[in-house]
Parts: sequence; C-alpha cells; structure tokens
Amino acid sequence: MNKDISPELVLNYFHDKCNAAEKREVENWLRSGEDNYQMAMRWLKEEESEDDEKFLAGLLVAEDDVFKSTEELLSKHKGENSHRLNSNVKKTGFYDVKISRKYGYGLAASVVVILLSAWLLNGYFKNKLTTVKTVFAQTQKVVLPDSSIVILNGNSSLSYRSSVFEKERQVWMEGEAFFEVSHLSDDSKFLVHLSEGKTVEVLGTEFDVSERKNLSKIVLKSGKIRLDIPQEHENIEMAPGEMVEVDSFKGSVKKELVNSELYYSWIHGKWKFDGTRLREILNKLSETHGKSVYVYDSSLLNRTVSGTVPLHGESQILINNIANAFDLKIEEQKGKIYLKERK
Repeated sequence: MNKDISPELVLNYFHDKCNAAEKREVENWLRSGEDNYQMAMRWLKEEESEDDEKFLAGLLVAEDDVFKSTEELLSKHKGENSHRLNSNVKKTGFYDVKISRKYGYGLAASVVVILLSAWLLNGYFKNKLTTVKTVFAQTQKVVLPDSSIVILNGNSSLSYRSSVFEKERQVWMEGEAFFEVSHLSDDSKFLVHLSEGKTVEVLGTEFDVSERKNLSKIVLKSGKIRLDIPQEHENIEMAPGEMVEVDSFKGSVKKELVNSELYYSWIHGKWKFDGTRLREILNKLSETHGKSVYVYDSSLLNRTVSGTVPLHGESQILINNIANAFDLKIEEQKGKIYLKERK
C-alpha cells in the first residue's frame, strides 16, 4: 500500500474533504486493486460503527445522569421526611403528598428519558443511510434487501435505508446506474429519487438513469415506469425503448424513442455507439473516468461513429480506442490530451 494512503485520507475522500491532488492519489490507489477498494469499504464501515457507538454512549450518559439526579432527589427527600417525622412535626399528610409528587416528578423524568432515548434510537437507525460510492472508471454491483440489483457506473453513488427498505423501497442516486427492480407480490412501489425532487416510480423493470450536473436521462429497457418532475408539473409514463431527458438549466423535458442498449451497454464492459457524436463520448469519458480530452478543431466534436469500444483496462487504453474509432491522433501538450486529424 502507498505509504501516503492512510484511513484518514481515504475517509476524507469519501466525505469530499480532499484537495485535487489528494483526490487523484486516492482514486489511483482505489483503481490499482480490488483489495484496496475492499479495504476502503471496511474503513467506512468501521467509521459508521464508531459513530453509532458514540451516539449510543451519548444516550446512555444522558440516561445515567438523569437516574443519578433522580436517585439523589429521592434520597434527599427521604432523609428530610424522616427528620420531620422524628421531630414530631404535625402529620397532616401534606409532606407525604409533597414527597410523593417530587418522587413522581423524578420518576417521570427517568421515564421520559427512556422513552426519548428509544425514540431517538429508532429514528436514528431507521433514517441512517447506507451509501455506496464508486470512483472514476469503476463499476459496482449492489444487491438491495429486496433482491433488486443496481449497477453503479464510475463516479456515482447510491443511498438507501436498509433497516426499513423492504417496507419503503426508496433509493437516492447521483451519477449513473442501471436498475433491475424485483417485482414483489404485493405490488409495492420502488422509488428512485433524483435531484430537484425528480422521482422515478417503478413496479418491476429494468432501466438506466444518468444524473449529471443539470441533465437527467432515464432510459427504459423493459417494464413500465413513471417519472415525476415537480418543477415542470409533469408526470410522464414511459414504455420500453423510450428515453426522457430533463434539462434543469434550460427547463426542458424531451421524450423520444431510442435504442436503449446504447445507454446501458456499459454494464457489459463496453460502449456501443450508433451515429454517436465525439462530443457526447468525450463528455461521458470525463463523467465516468475523470479524464478530460480536448480537440484543436471544434468541428471534430460533431463527427459521429458507430461500433463498440471495450471499457476494460486503463483509461489511456480507452482514449486510444476512441481515437482509433474516429481515425484521430493523440497528442499531449502541457499535460493535456488532444485529439487531432491524422496527417
């Protein structure tokens, strides 16, 4: 393991507390081997366990403090009552009632803390999110508690509440993911929450979701889904082979028939193109692999290609394959990668 890679550095990366150089260092380390990724996941789980323990310890301390205070209060009043009785003070029942009330207040305080602790614990674990995050150029398969499968593309994340998932099938995602949603006998819905309140409502189906910057793309492979777009006041039902594109910056919503395989071919370790522009491919390269590639001649960005490019291997191999597909040459200048015409 790189001597500069520490658990603290990796955890800072997942909490977005690293600078650009540290991000590159951690991402290179994560990509260098599956063992490194598994180690990072263990560190994340250990951190979550420590957070849980601190939370529980805080509650136990609070309970203990109240019990001690209550016990001291009761002991104090018990002593006062004995002194008064031994002094032959007139027993009218006033002191008994007063002590009983104070005893009741102390007991009530203890009960309130216990109930409050139970309520906090229930809410804490019920609302605690399980999050899976991928780095650039990495894909990750996630099996949800209901046996639904999610395949995350590079630079993406998926969150869900595992403790209540079978009752409330909801996930929150960023980046890109392919879903294979299990259809349950009770027809319970499956909700995918995107940015700005957009929600994909599912019963049982397969679809690809891309949520990058201001652009959301939902492509349906099979089944039936409904897309809720609050800001546009629209509910769109989708059929297989349809794509809905939501541009939050432009405030536009577009639905069209597409070759859905072009949008989810990445789950099979390849990019499949059919008249696809270089501009779109380079954008995808930047989003999923963190690699920026430029052109000297902007007209090249509108050039199209059809075919398949494998995704296995280093990112540089992928860039070489893209250049070859477009019959272009790679040139490096001042640390940047450019594509240009072959001479």
